[in-house]
Amino acid sequence: MAQVDPVEDLKATLQEMCAQLRDDQVPYEFIEGFSLEDFRPKLVKAVQKIGLNAKRICVHFSAPPIPTPAEAAAVIACMKKACIDVLAVFAELPRSQGRTLRRDVSGHLKELYDAVMDLVSVINSESDRCLQVAGKLWEKCHGIERISKDNKEAVRGVLSTHYDFIQDAVNELRESMEENEALALDLQHMPARNGLNQPRFTWSLQERALLNPGIGLANTFRITMRKVIAAVDIYGRCINRQENEELDKIADLFRVSSSFMDDFVTTLYPPVTAAAVQEYGATLKAHVLKMLDATRDSHFHNTDEEDWVNFLEHAIEHNYQNLLSRIDDL
Repeated sequence: MAQVDPVEDLKATLQEMCAQLRDDQVPYEFIEGFSLEDFRPKLVKAVQKIGLNAKRICVHFSAPPIPTPAEAAAVIACMKKACIDVLAVFAELPRSQGRTLRRDVSGHLKELYDAVMDLVSVINSESDRCLQVAGKLWEKCHGIERISKDNKEAVRGVLSTHYDFIQDAVNELRESMEENEALALDLQHMPARNGLNQPRFTWSLQERALLNPGIGLANTFRITMRKVIAAVDIYGRCINRQENEELDKIADLFRVSSSFMDDFVTTLYPPVTAAAVQEYGATLKAHVLKMLDATRDSHFHNTDEEDWVNFLEHAIEHNYQNLLSRIDDL
């Protein structure tokens, strides 16, 4: 029977665990009296053992004498056990604590396991290379201390990241519009030379008429996201399964927001076609309404406040109708 290469065995184990994390198929290990407050330090402590084993690997493989096969196998076996122990801690995290939190933690663990695979792939290389790769692994080990403390914090991170994407898209479109208007003004005063016509503006007059209502629609989307973030910040809770599900739902909607915005904004750049602007504008409007519906039905919507949800529903419809009226002029 052929002897198993300990390095290849470790890689295979890591790949299997990464697949389980990616597909959210890590078997749940019920722990009576589970405490989320205790989960983080327990996970950090388990990850620290991976860092310690990385140091042992560097000591054994970065300088002569070369370890014997038995010594090498023992060191790799310790790393394998440390990696399995980390996944065992993750398996204690109940799904009821929130999908977004699980996704945050599993993402960190996948990066950690990838770094372990990188390290064991270079253990027979020169010492500088081994230490360099180990340094990246240690960074991942320290990074585990930055995982979200609960599902609300994990969701808040998702909302903030995707809001920034939308903000950038709105600003970029507005800047393009301002630059185009400045160029148009300059070209009006530029005489034709050698009988050649002046170059066509980036947008035609009819196309430029779409930009203000287009920016209005995109900006309403941005304001909606900002208001939802504020509501989650102030009123969001993650005490029970329902609250976590409501937080997860809004996080899922934010995750796909940038693609809706990108599709719509792209239609506003030349060559502009009426059908595309109308189609993607309608899709963007529908997404905003879905986001507002999810907020209205959630625990983080405070009905005692001014009803900004209804206001934004009317605002997105108004901006879309304004856009349609300009489309007719194309």
